[in-house]
Amino acid sequence: MDFLTFQETLGKELNQLGKGILIDDLEAKDQHIWEHKEERKGWEVVRRDDPKEMLTVFSDF
Repeated sequence: MDFLTFQETLGKELNQLGKGILIDDLEAKDQHIWEHKEERKGWEVVRRDDPKEMLTVFSDF
């Protein structure tokens, strides 16, 4: 494997790792907010059925 291929492969793998960590973290935060209703006093969900999408340095998901 040449160095350029190594860099490209490593970049893709690290992006996948970062994306996985970010997804896990966001899901944990969502679960915490759901379980601790006292932390969301006054919150109102107004766009529940909208598709959810996020753009990050890792990719969009």
